[in-house]
This record gives sequence, C-alpha cells and structure tokens, in this order.
Amino acid sequence: MASSRMMYRGATLGSLIAALSAIVTGRAEAHVKWFCGAVDVTAPPLDLHGVLSPTLLVVGIGSLSLVSAGSAVDAAIERRWPGALWRNQHPEIIEELLVRVGVGLFLVMLWLNAGVAPWGTPRDRAILTPELLDNASWLGWLQLATAAMLLFRPSVPIAALGLAIVYAVGIGRYGIFHMVDYAFFVGLALYLALSGPYFDRRPVLQRWRVPILTATVAFSLMWTGVEKLLYPQWAGAVLSAHPIVTMGFPASFVIVAAAFVEISVAFYLLVGRTLLSVNAAIVILVLLAAVPEFGVLDTVGHLPLVSALLVVVLHGPTPLQRVAYPPRAAPVVVAAWTGGLYVLAFAMIMAMYYALQQTATSA
Repeated sequence: MASSRMMYRGATLGSLIAALSAIVTGRAEAHVKWFCGAVDVTAPPLDLHGVLSPTLLVVGIGSLSLVSAGSAVDAAIERRWPGALWRNQHPEIIEELLVRVGVGLFLVMLWLNAGVAPWGTPRDRAILTPELLDNASWLGWLQLATAAMLLFRPSVPIAALGLAIVYAVGIGRYGIFHMVDYAFFVGLALYLALSGPYFDRRPVLQRWRVPILTATVAFSLMWTGVEKLLYPQWAGAVLSAHPIVTMGFPASFVIVAAAFVEISVAFYLLVGRTLLSVNAAIVILVLLAAVPEFGVLDTVGHLPLVSALLVVVLHGPTPLQRVAYPPRAAPVVVAAWTGGLYVLAFAMIMAMYYALQQTATSA
C-alpha cells in the first residue's frame, strides 16, 4: 500500500510539474502564424548550426528527462494494475458528438468570418485557419454546408468529404508545406469519414478513429514546436507585440521553452498510457492559456483542436499507445526506450521540415 501511495504521489507530482511548465510558457503558445503578419514560407529556415545552442541543449535534455520519467511512471502503474486501461468502455457517442459539435461550430464561425487574420482584406475569408485567406465566395457556403451535414449522423461521412475539400483548397492556395502544419484537419476528416450508422456495423474500422485523430494532432503540435526553433523570428514578432507573455524571461529562452513544451506534450500523446488523459488535458490548458492575451481569433482557430483533445481525454489509451513500448517491460527499460523514441521523433520532424520547406512556393 505504501508503494502504491508513493507511486500515485510521484505521478501526481510529475503531472503538476508538467502542468506548471506548460502554463508558464502557455501564453506563448498562440499559433504564431496567426499573429505575426503574413509569413514567407519560401524564406529559408535557420540551418542546423543556427538552431543548436546551449539553451536548446539544456531545455531539450530537461524535456527528454521529463518525458522519460513520465513513461517510467506509466510503466510502473501499468505493471501494478495490468490491463486496467484496456477495458474498451469508452463513451464513443459522446466523443463523436464532441468532434461533430466542435468542427461544426468552427465551420460556422468561419462562414461568419470570425476567424480572419488582422491583415486580411474585407473580401478575404479564412479557408481553415486565420492566416489561410481566400476571397472565393463559394468557400463560405461550402463551410456552412459541411457544418449542416454534421447535424445528422447519416450525413457525417459526407461532411468529412467537405472538410477534405476545404483542406485541399488550402493546399492549392498555399502549398503542401504550409498545410502540413494543419495535419490534424486530415485526422478530423478521417474520424468523421469513419463515423455514422454505416460504420457502427464495422467496429474494426471504427476503432481506428481515435488513434488516427491522436496521431495527427500529435504530429501537428510537434511540427509547430519545431517551427518555433527553425523560424524564431515569427515567434519573436509575437512576443514583441505581446511582451507580457514572456513573464520577464528573455524572448530567446521563451521561444525555445515553448517549442519543447509543445514537442514534449505532443510526443506524449503518442506514447502515454496511464497519464495520457492528464497530458491531453494539459495541452488543452496550454491552448486556453493563450486566449486572454490573444482573444477571439485564438479561440476560433483552436476550437477544432480542443475538441479533438477532449476526445483523447475521454478515450484514454488506444492501440496506438499499446505499441509504443514493449509490454511488461521494467520502468527503467521503458524510460530508455521512450527517450530514444523522443530523440528519433524530434530528428525525423526536423528532417521532414527541412525537406518539405524546399517544396514551398510563393502564394
């Protein structure tokens, strides 16, 4: 009993430390592209030599240590109560409703032109996020029609097609590199595509909805975290306009810290088990912490992301997390394994970012 209490205390303490770290940098977590002015994605990012710094190494090692420690706690709890997380008693109807309501309200807000970046013209409307602008009048009606189809379960898969078309409009207007940032919309579209009465009779397919959604949300958050390191001038412009978010810390430190908070909590969405729901709730707190400073634009832009994260909070671990590390492994082995995956994922996202940036073209 004493060891169980100590384990819970350790898990709680680790979660509180992670939450406090996230909230400290959370007010720098507004999506920088929405507030720093029209960005030029054709401009080259910092090279690797420019990215590496003593601050990055210290913060990166600290983040790696926290992620490894969290996974060790996860493994210890799971060894103490094996199989407790895999009962599959998830409120899937509620989860689906959260996605439908979240995406539907978001699309209605876009139709009402509530999510347009400040530098847009009166004729511009947001394609999917505030800085993705287009002046096609039919786009708003597609957004509204897609929202309307989310009202009824039989038409939800058709709404998925509508969301995919809107995303494709963004690719056509801004290119693949710019839209990779918003891969979670692909996850939302696939989630909706596998919803509705038809797929209720095909649970083998439907069970992949949450893993796909979780993976794309994690990828998007890791991508934007790496982006802060490779284009620090974008985040720097936001901090210059909103100096209060630095809380007295040097802007260079805040940018790196915010980047690694985002990368770490996103990575933990992929590997977390007993602490997965806590981690997803922390991500929501990070996103909400930016709202008082950045207002309605930030609220509208992050609405579908928050709805997706609420699904993760409710659902907990999925087959995606089941394969994250060896079953029944000792906590120290899990910590080392997860640490290695963290470094590998960070390196892969960095390499992918550099590679895809070469495909960027002027809008």
